[in-house]
Amino acid sequence: MAGLLSDVTDLIADERVTFLRRARQQYIGRIEDGEVKLALRRSVEAVGKTIEPEALEFAAASIGGFAYMLQLVGYFMWEEAWMSEKDLAFALAMLDDSDGSRLVDIAARMDVTNGYASTYKRRLLKKGVVGERPGGRLDFDIPLLREYLDEFYTE
Repeated sequence: MAGLLSDVTDLIADERVTFLRRARQQYIGRIEDGEVKLALRRSVEAVGKTIEPEALEFAAASIGGFAYMLQLVGYFMWEEAWMSEKDLAFALAMLDDSDGSRLVDIAARMDVTNGYASTYKRRLLKKGVVGERPGGRLDFDIPLLREYLDEFYTE
């Protein structure tokens, strides 16, 4: 388990979490980008999937060699790998709005009814891909997802 030092220190100090006090702690330091890419690629290929070189480069750059970010980005990559075409269409329909998207606008861009779009809204909310903002607007909750979609899925 990788974590932010202050959070780990606070957690270890909690008397109710004895298993962490018994665990061996080790400072990892910065992980080289080549090692990050190798770990991500092997994880993806181990389940019979592939990852585009551009996506791998983007992920490694986002991680910056930080073990906690490797864990976090890897987790979200894994979650997003299972996004359906309609989930993706919903997310892409949000790109035009820099201050959050209204469901009615997303539905119009997808050329579907509000009720139909609501299905994908609920799915993406449940997965933590998007979150609700003031005024009923939706925006991305996953760091850098907007930039990734904009770079790799728009012309």
